[in-house]
Amino acid sequence: MTNEKWMAELSGSLNDLECLQRWYTSESVRVFPHEGTWLLGGTFLQGYSSADEVTKVAEAKLELLSAAALIESSSEPLKVEVIGAAHQNASGKLTIHYTIISTSRSCVSVRCLGSETPSLPQRALVVAESDYHLDMALRLWGDSSKTWPRLYRIVEDICESLKSNKEDNKDDIQILDYFGLGDQVDNYRRFRYSACEAGVAGKDSRHAEGRNNPPKKVAMLENPIMHHREAVSLVGLILFKAIQKKWKEMEESAAPAADIE
Repeated sequence: MTNEKWMAELSGSLNDLECLQRWYTSESVRVFPHEGTWLLGGTFLQGYSSADEVTKVAEAKLELLSAAALIESSSEPLKVEVIGAAHQNASGKLTIHYTIISTSRSCVSVRCLGSETPSLPQRALVVAESDYHLDMALRLWGDSSKTWPRLYRIVEDICESLKSNKEDNKDDIQILDYFGLGDQVDNYRRFRYSACEAGVAGKDSRHAEGRNNPPKKVAMLENPIMHHREAVSLVGLILFKAIQKKWKEMEESAAPAADIE
């Protein structure tokens, strides 16, 4: 048993909880079983003084954990919820403080794949905690509806995350090249046009009917229209590449400098 004073109790299917246990194992955030119950613990929950505070913070963290899990894969829906706060006294006795109504229920589409360490969801979580825009992109990605406006906003936040200063004027196409997605430029243009086009995105379009003439480079394409399922796939790929790139940069910046002879 760990030595946290505050944790949160989770409820969900055994397979789902085991996936979370596999992905999140760091000192700051981890999911683990204890005497027939499942707990979410870590340093992020320390310093609070009430069960209500712990429950609220744990629910917000679970939202991010679940969204980060979507980076791993997508297949069967996973459901997990915070059902109470758990307090461990000095002797190790665990007391559960149940909430009257659970307010956190996260439904995402994931499956346990990959064997890298840290896990891909854990990497996504670390990246999000160091980057406001990628944190927002992940949380929006966790929205099961994934509407056109949400997809558009996700891409905008990803692009903003790369602009570290006012002198960084990379446009979206340059950012795709930066991610190694130069072959997706035409698809990205189709996405931007379709997200704005009422004839494609309907009531979720960014523009009204008749106010969205396709740019010349889009009009020249054989198929300028991108359907929603294809848009979800493209945005997921861009987010995945952004997480990979950010993680690599964080690793490189943390690596010790080579000795200079």
